[in-house]
Amino acid sequence: MTEHSVSVGDTVRATAHTRDETYRTYQDMVARLGESNRWTGMAHSAYLDALGAYNRAVENSEFQLTSAKNEVTRAYHALQQAQDNLDKLLEGVDEADIKAAQLDVDAAELSLEKARTDLEKATLLAPFDGVVAAVNVTADEMAPTGLSAVTLLDTSGFRITVGVDEMDVGRLTKGQTVEVTLDALPDTVITGSVDKIAPAATFEGGVVYYDVTIGLAATDAPIRADMTANATIVVEELADVLTIPTWVVRVDRTTGQTYVNRRVGDTVERVDVDLGIRYEGIAQVLSGLSEGDVAIWVQESSFGFGGQ
Repeated sequence: MTEHSVSVGDTVRATAHTRDETYRTYQDMVARLGESNRWTGMAHSAYLDALGAYNRAVENSEFQLTSAKNEVTRAYHALQQAQDNLDKLLEGVDEADIKAAQLDVDAAELSLEKARTDLEKATLLAPFDGVVAAVNVTADEMAPTGLSAVTLLDTSGFRITVGVDEMDVGRLTKGQTVEVTLDALPDTVITGSVDKIAPAATFEGGVVYYDVTIGLAATDAPIRADMTANATIVVEELADVLTIPTWVVRVDRTTGQTYVNRRVGDTVERVDVDLGIRYEGIAQVLSGLSEGDVAIWVQESSFGFGGQ
């Protein structure tokens, strides 16, 4: 529709009603005018004109109606197509297509991950902050086997690793105090602590030992990497205890009792003793001796005491 001749409030009627009114008007004119051919002809002409106008209006309306119906049909088909597309979208694609697409995505993700891994492997990254001590690789040359590409020193603190015999490792715990001396600095004692005890043993020359890592405390001593060190791990500290050298201690072969030979004036007597901790040639005396007693070593034989 391009234009109209009605306004809000106007009353409109159907075209068929207008045709009926025109026909009735024509009948009235014929009845009032009698058989006057002239007036009858005029009325008849007027009626025919009105009827023609009506028919043209009907034809025009029918054409417009047909066009409108065609437009509705086209719109309906478009709606159906849109609905079909929507239904397909909501229903999703075929399951096989989804699986195939997912496989493609998975393959792409694996390729991406592999590329990232290859990039990481091709890039040397420092595992900690430190100082480069040696570079063992050269650009465009084969890397040497058995050597790290770069030797990096951890300057946050020095550590040493010592081997502890299997008989003693059970007495160690993390955090125990350690006294360290260096061959290059024999008069300097550096304190440290046990940081880590290896869970697995190391076998060397028939000896079983465990690697123990010791962290050194901060010091002003001129320490350098790879210096030879000696560590004394303090497993227990005792104060105000009586000790004797282990070389004066004897063991009764029959009973297994430990004893010492004590000098009493000009004589020597056997004294049974109970010992506690032993360390580096020193033994703790739990009972049998008193402070001031003199224990001596005597060469014994099956016949009794020998000389001193």
